Amino acid sequence: MGPGAKRMRHGVSDSIIAELTECNAALSQQRKKRQIPPTLAPIDALERYTQLSSHPLHKTNKPGITSIDINPSKDIVATGGIDSNAVLFGRTSGEILSTLSGHSKKVTSVKFVAHNDVFLSGSADKTVRIWQGSEDGNYNCRHILKDHTAEVQAVTVHATNNYFVTASLDATWCFYDLSSGLCLTQVLNILSPSLTCDVWHYNPIFYFCRLKTLQIPWVIHLLHFIPMVSSLEQAP
Repeated sequence: MGPGAKRMRHGVSDSIIAELTECNAALSQQRKKRQIPPTLAPIDALERYTQLSSHPLHKTNKPGITSIDINPSKDIVATGGIDSNAVLFGRTSGEILSTLSGHSKKVTSVKFVAHNDVFLSGSADKTVRIWQGSEDGNYNCRHILKDHTAEVQAVTVHATNNYFVTASLDATWCFYDLSSGLCLTQVLNILSPSLTCDVWHYNPIFYFCRLKTLQIPWVIHLLHFIPMVSSLEQAP
């Protein structure tokens, strides 16, 4: 593919739209029945929390953790580092389970997928990597995604666990199929030259990202894939 060439996108099919809609409906019903759990820690208990342990996970010559995520089903903590590595740490064992190397610059975002032992990492090297866990506890890189032309700032997984979105300083966000690693659509933000973070709304047909220069939330309705400036107040 030559310089300036445009990649063909598969687009978002009607079946995907239906899947997102069904997921939204199911989660909406669950939220209506949800009760505050009795184990929820009150504020005064949180104020008494103290550090139990500290663990050096990344290279000391390039210190710093930029991102963290937790896999609650396996009690594993993932960190992304300035040293360009992602590290999986066993909270119970207190040991490093796996160090994922391959990115050439700092890892800016790490995310577990809730099933199939899949892990995602985004980096300042403009790429996103999909890692697949194996029986021996190691993770192998299954896909290297190169759709962005600037630093990837954030990666977030949809509630279906079949799709994920990335946000980049190239002012675009990409919607991916997780199993194939294909970018189904890439949307350019015309309001700001870069996006600095992203997160799924509790209603999973909406997606939030932050405009770096305007410093306001940007709301995307995924069923139409039309960027919309929200009516929320300007972020601090």
